[in-house]
Amino acid sequence: MNRRTLVAFLALSVTPLAVIAGPITVTINTPTVPAGAVYLDLQFNPFNSPLSAVATLTDFQQSGYAFGATDSSTGVTGSFEAPPLVIPNDQGLANFYTRAVTTFGTSFTFTLNFSGPAVGGGSTDSSEFFVFLEDSDFSPLFGTLDNGAIATVLLDGKGGITTQDGNFGTDGSTLVTASAAVPEPATFALGALGIGVLAFLRRRD
Repeated sequence: MNRRTLVAFLALSVTPLAVIAGPITVTINTPTVPAGAVYLDLQFNPFNSPLSAVATLTDFQQSGYAFGATDSSTGVTGSFEAPPLVIPNDQGLANFYTRAVTTFGTSFTFTLNFSGPAVGGGSTDSSEFFVFLEDSDFSPLFGTLDNGAIATVLLDGKGGITTQDGNFGTDGSTLVTASAAVPEPATFALGALGIGVLAFLRRRD
C-alpha cells in the first residue's frame, strides 16, 4: 500500500458514513402515579425552518407500564411495540407520537438519536425534541421546561445537543432524565490513529 493509498484509507476510516447526533438516553421515573396524567406525548418540532432531520427512538424498556390508543402525525413510523419509532421534523406540522397510558409503572426508558442534513449541516437554526405528560384534554401537566415539557433535547444546526430534565408532580418525586452518551473509546482511538499516521507521513516528507 503506497502513501497516497494509505492516506485515502485512513480518511475513509475516520469519516462516518452517516452523521448521527446521539445517543441520548431518556428515562421517565414514576414511583408514584402522576395525578391526572392520561397521555405520554413525544414531539420533534423545527424552529425557523431549519434543515430536515429525524428523531429515531429505540431500546424501549418499561417496568409496569401499559399503553393504549395511539395518535400520531403524518410521516411518523414505528411504535413502542415495533421499533424503531421515527419522528421527522416536518416543516409544516406539529410532529408527534402520542400514547394513552392505561397503567403507570415505575419507569419507562428509550434511546434517542438524530440524523439527517440538520446534523452537522452548519445551519443557524434548530429543532427540539419534547417529552410531555398530558391530561385528557392533551394539556401538558407538571412540566417546568419549554411549553410545559418534562424533558427536552435541543438539536442545533451544527449537530450539538443540549438536554434539559426536571422534576414534575406536586411532591417532586417524579423525575425525567435525558443524558447524552460518552463516545466509545474505540472512536477516539481510531481518530487518534489516523491523526498519528498522517503526522508521521508529514514528517517523512
